[in-house]
Amino acid sequence: MNRISAKQLSIILLSMASLGVALFGLHKCIPTEAQLSKMAVIDGVVLKREGKPFQDVENIIQRETESIEKNLSQKFAKKKEHLKQTMKLLNDKTLPAQKRAEYKASYKQEAANVERELQQQTDELRRRIDVIEQTINDTMFDISKQLAKKYKLSVILNTSVANIATVFYADRSLDLTKEAVEMLNQQLKNLDSLFAGTANARGH
Repeated sequence: MNRISAKQLSIILLSMASLGVALFGLHKCIPTEAQLSKMAVIDGVVLKREGKPFQDVENIIQRETESIEKNLSQKFAKKKEHLKQTMKLLNDKTLPAQKRAEYKASYKQEAANVERELQQQTDELRRRIDVIEQTINDTMFDISKQLAKKYKLSVILNTSVANIATVFYADRSLDLTKEAVEMLNQQLKNLDSLFAGTANARGH
């Protein structure tokens, strides 16, 4: 039976989390000449590196995947031993074929139960992380709107997102990364409590 380790699960979920980085309402088009004077930039790489919510998400994923691994190991410790004994019986050629067939069916069922439990907990964690990621995305979208209104901007470009107008140079006065990071950290101070609140929530 193939096992998914806490490290493997963490890598899978972290990869998913990295794909969920907020685009925060940035236009994927080349700005018009009229808009150039009303444009600013946010460095998404710096935002993710210095934004505490992104760090919190990684910590939550690591903690929860390790918890899943530990809980399942304890819960199925006795079943694992029983599966080993059943495997030995399957290789016992002195047993009648019918009896070995029964042991084989029992082994498959118990192994499937272990895998099902792991899959259910993994899916639930993935769902809860999706809720957190969406909250960060929505918050960044609101922050971008606040900044656009404050500085009377038409366009805010994410300089780290592919498939948009590449920015080779921008005056420091046009870089709103630091302010965006500060606002994000202020508005999402404690993702742990938010994550706890997703335990009984269900997506549509």
